[in-house]
Amino acid sequence: GDETPRTQLGRVCASLAAIVGTFLAALLASSLSNALAWTQRELRAVLLIRRQTYRVQLRHKAVTMIKDFVKERRRRRRKAASVDAGAHLPGFAERERKEARERKAERLAAMRKDFRFTKQQAARDYDECIDGDGKIKMIFQDAILLEKALEGMQKILPHV
Repeated sequence: GDETPRTQLGRVCASLAAIVGTFLAALLASSLSNALAWTQRELRAVLLIRRQTYRVQLRHKAVTMIKDFVKERRRRRRKAASVDAGAHLPGFAERERKEARERKAERLAAMRKDFRFTKQQAARDYDECIDGDGKIKMIFQDAILLEKALEGMQKILPHV
């Protein structure tokens, strides 16, 4: 701060203190981040819990979309019946109706997009929730099984 070293020995001591302080701060930060990092098993558990949460959300969103569809269908049938009966319902001006339709279309598009994302997350396979080493091991096991199946087919059909 306010005082700076004036002698050569003071400057050397201040430089060493700055270097040692920087080193100790970096060591502290790296040790804390390493201690707070999650293990692979914990990451898998988090991914599986997240998948289950998305599955529950998917059910709720599906019910909401079905309810909205049924309400809209009923509304359209009632409107068609009233038009067929010759009844004229007072309503919005044409521009306001168009804006309302556009808002509804945007809301439905957002709901569909959200539903698709939730469905994608809920449909994750278990093997997508494991780490890279686990995926490589599973691919290797699949390759071994495929090789054994091909060898079995070669025994049955030698000309292939």
